[in-house]
Amino acid sequence: MRQFVIVDPSGNYIRIGEKIEKERSVLFEEDGQKPGKSTPLRKAYELANRLANGKDDPETAASVIDEALASNTNAEPEIRFKLIVLRLDIANRFEGVEKMKIMEKEGRALLELVGNVPEVNEDIQSFHQILV
Repeated sequence: MRQFVIVDPSGNYIRIGEKIEKERSVLFEEDGQKPGKSTPLRKAYELANRLANGKDDPETAASVIDEALASNTNAEPEIRFKLIVLRLDIANRFEGVEKMKIMEKEGRALLELVGNVPEVNEDIQSFHQILV
């Protein structure tokens, strides 16, 4: 569930949320399910996403992404793109223009390869929104 709470001037709490589809973890046992088999890039993406968005640790997330991208240079373009978009978002929020330019260049190079892959549709939108 993704949600937030607003308190109106009278002190009433208004909870707004939406159910989000949870993917099976490739790193951790959750709800009695063992981690699914996966590739190093998918594992890096899940870990970095959890660190950046769930644990508020963008520095470690950035490090995980940078290492994964450096060691898996030609593997899984759709997951590489997802990692680049996450890394671009971290750079946008915490690091600045130089790292963003590097991630933008890498992301644009992958756009042609991943443009028709449904798994990355949201990431493509995010990529363009971050760069605006």
